[in-house]
Amino acid sequence: MNVLRARRTLTVILSIGLIFGASSARAENLSAMTCTGPGCDFLPFTPADFTRILAEFQNQYSNKLFDDMAAAAVVANLTSPPIGTVNLYGFTFGGNLGAGYKEISYSNVQIAGLGTFEKVPSAGVAVNPRFFVGVNLGALLGMEYDPMHPETRSVLGSLLGRFDIYASGFEKTEKYNPGSSAKGDVSASVYSRGMEVRYHLVEGNDIVGGPLLHFLGVSIGAGYYQSRMDALYSQDQSIVTFSPTTGTTVSWDGNNRMSWQSSIWTMPLEIKTGLQLLYFFNIYLGGGVAISKGYMDFSMSRTGRVYFTSEQAALAGFTIPDASLAIMLNGSGAVPSRMPYGKVGVEVNLLWLKVTVEGIIARGTYGVNVGTRIEF
Repeated sequence: MNVLRARRTLTVILSIGLIFGASSARAENLSAMTCTGPGCDFLPFTPADFTRILAEFQNQYSNKLFDDMAAAAVVANLTSPPIGTVNLYGFTFGGNLGAGYKEISYSNVQIAGLGTFEKVPSAGVAVNPRFFVGVNLGALLGMEYDPMHPETRSVLGSLLGRFDIYASGFEKTEKYNPGSSAKGDVSASVYSRGMEVRYHLVEGNDIVGGPLLHFLGVSIGAGYYQSRMDALYSQDQSIVTFSPTTGTTVSWDGNNRMSWQSSIWTMPLEIKTGLQLLYFFNIYLGGGVAISKGYMDFSMSRTGRVYFTSEQAALAGFTIPDASLAIMLNGSGAVPSRMPYGKVGVEVNLLWLKVTVEGIIARGTYGVNVGTRIEF
């Protein structure tokens, strides 16, 4: 039946597609299969069938998958330096690890004439590590600024002391072999850079008993964050086998390449406020809109020799000729141009050491940000 035939073909696609792939350049909007040699006539599907399946998977599934990945990458960009004190009056430095997650959804992929693949899952995930430094502009220029003691302020110091500047970044390239079971090589590089300027819209003040309950003020900020990731997986002489009918086995001895490239630019506009409770806890919340652009591309290929084993052919004394088979499957994700978001965080004060956990929500996409820093 067509549905059974489609399911068998899907097994081949998924067994190849989840682990193989290929191209160092940005993926083109192309999915195709080519077969050469006399053995092509013995395949349980035609190249036209396979090309159509790949194209429908790209249009109905893989592009949506990479839309989800792009949304997760934007939220990971929003995991900027976690500053629980809201307004900064001196210097700070530290590191944080942010992650974005797009909740899982399911799609039905319909292939005309072959069948429907039901409830194919899609989700998105991205991570973004950073080191960061922040400074109050007044403190940087040596102008003391203490909002709790107005007599210490100068006119210029009061103005400059309302601005905080943050810079962050991370970069690493790694090459490794995941082990003998995978028989492949992986190379990956991650890159992130960011800059943010915040303005003290409202300064903090004591509410009850000084640090027992302290208003941390209100700040507004604008930033620019860029993240890039490039990954390449290569595997040679990998054998995939499947049995389209009883007594017949098709073996595909191929080389696999998979690449994944993303580059996301995010510009958040944000307002944030908070309270200090019992000195040890800074509780803050914020919200804003993220303006983003960029791309999220994926490309995979598998090429190699296909050979056949058939009990019926062997009994008849007939040898099925080999064939050369190649597939290419690409995907791309659309980066959401505007994404409203909200965040809430808790920071633990240990004198000059701060430890922060922050959560983000944005249109069904979630983020978590964990960081530690020193403020003085």
